[in-house]
Amino acid sequence: MQGIRTPDPHPNYLIAGALGLALSVHAALLLALTLPVRAPADADASFVPYVGVDPQGCALWDCIPRPNFLHYAPERTRIGEVRPAALADDAAPPSPSLIPAKALRLPAPSQALSLSFSARPRTLELWVRVSANGAVREIKVLRSSGYYELDDLAVANALKRWRFTPAFEDRRAVESAVLVSVEFGIFDVLRPPVY
Repeated sequence: MQGIRTPDPHPNYLIAGALGLALSVHAALLLALTLPVRAPADADASFVPYVGVDPQGCALWDCIPRPNFLHYAPERTRIGEVRPAALADDAAPPSPSLIPAKALRLPAPSQALSLSFSARPRTLELWVRVSANGAVREIKVLRSSGYYELDDLAVANALKRWRFTPAFEDRRAVESAVLVSVEFGIFDVLRPPVY
């Protein structure tokens, strides 16, 4: 019959034994490399054990520095003070008779995101156009936090949930612009937050 192979009547035990011995030696060497090593009692201060172990005898997995990841904590996010700004890039600063817009309701972004950071996010700086009725009309990111996910989250939150008392000029409500900073709350994964 073609295509069907019968088992070898004479298996090669020598190759199987050599392969088993090589795997055993490999496992023993790996175990020996990861075990803690202590400096000899009569060694001087210049004694340095083999690579992967420090002189105090920490094991290889304890000596490797772990990355310190940070996670987004919405309950720790803070909104900074509201400062008046020019309405357009080329426009003059606000006139002195203008009473600037003030924060009425500026809730921080509360959405739970599973984001990890290798570095602390910077403070986000937003330019916000406030309409004559106090609603947010337009937002520009002036200074990013360094993470576009956080920037998008803050902008979406501001468009939906922020409200201002409008600016007044000559006793009538007018459109204006303000600067708002957002400081994102984070916590360390290796040291979880204490509330």
